Amino acid sequence: MKICDDLKILPNRRYMYKGVKRKVAIEGNFSAYEYILEGLFRLQVGFDKGLIETGILMLTSMRSEKSSLGTSRELAAAEVEILYPTISMPVSIALFDLGPPIISNGTEENGNGTSIPTDDK
Repeated sequence: MKICDDLKILPNRRYMYKGVKRKVAIEGNFSAYEYILEGLFRLQVGFDKGLIETGILMLTSMRSEKSSLGTSRELAAAEVEILYPTISMPVSIALFDLGPPIISNGTEENGNGTSIPTDDK
């Protein structure tokens, strides 16, 4: 068995977890909080197939400032509860505050909305 086979969610498909050790899978996405649904689904498939016993889902906590749905923590807890029994596995959700995203043209936004260069030139 190749090491990649341990990461596969479905046989003969490219869908893989970010990591698996001792039947604990790690799944995540740091670019969109909305990945919570896809991440939970991917973990649940492995749980239902007996490949994993639990999972860790890592997500960015950044959401729209206009959202009236409370904190990311409150929203994650509510979404897991709403999705039961579809999502019925034990899962830990880690929310990361990684700051503002880096803009693809080599600059990043500072706190007041202006762009600053990211290189030392």
